[in-house]
Amino acid sequence: MPNGSPWPTVGIVTPSLNKVEYIEDALASVANQGYPRLEHVVVDGGSTDGTLEVLGRQGGRVRWSSESDAGQADAVNKGLARATGEILGWLNADDFYEPDAVHAAVSFLAGHPEVDVVYGDCIFLYQDAEPEESRLVRARPFDLGVLLDIGCFIHQPATFIRRAALVGTTLDEGLRFAMDYDLWIRLARASRKFAYLPRTLATFRITASSKSGARLDEFWREVRGVSRKHGGRFFSPMLLRHLKEGLAGRWPGAYASAKRVFTSLVRRPRPGAG
Repeated sequence: MPNGSPWPTVGIVTPSLNKVEYIEDALASVANQGYPRLEHVVVDGGSTDGTLEVLGRQGGRVRWSSESDAGQADAVNKGLARATGEILGWLNADDFYEPDAVHAAVSFLAGHPEVDVVYGDCIFLYQDAEPEESRLVRARPFDLGVLLDIGCFIHQPATFIRRAALVGTTLDEGLRFAMDYDLWIRLARASRKFAYLPRTLATFRITASSKSGARLDEFWREVRGVSRKHGGRFFSPMLLRHLKEGLAGRWPGAYASAKRVFTSLVRRPRPGAG
């Protein structure tokens, strides 16, 4: 590092299941980071689409296994336990890092030893749009009140965590969509320090097969359930967003009517703890 100390080891964990059309991009984005002490652990859930052949061609660059699991959270938990990095990242098989993302995150953590979790901006790539679209989605400085009552502004593929901050903490394997959101809240409740790095670190791919896109109603129910479990308000801006995205596509005009009913019930977000 610039101060003469060795670069810390970084472990990237990738859960995978039948993502052969995308996983090579994820693998290449890690391999091309140029970071000197980087390990990539792929936990595959038993793919049958050619993913294992792709993984088999990676040589020693990737440590991987393929076995049945209890879902994405289970796979990530296995990967985090197997990785040896002092700093950890979680990159799904259909997402990819931007150039120098790892250097940027590690450099920030090195300069801010009080920070446990650093997160940056993310590009949302709408793969199935005609034509294909991409949109830069900026995060924001950490605020627990906003996280609970408005929504998750921490983009999972653009987040890096010190291993020490995760001791005794794993993803909730009962969740299918909001396990990352739940993790951020639990870490914040445990007094872990979050910091926003205003730099684009990753691309999040949205396709017809993406869980959060293909099953939007289930996604929002789980997200709001996590919010409420941790003290989020029922009548919150998150509820309006749920209504907007859940109703607008089903019944034209329904969202406008619902908004008139709920707007008077929604108060300003409470001050955050961050």
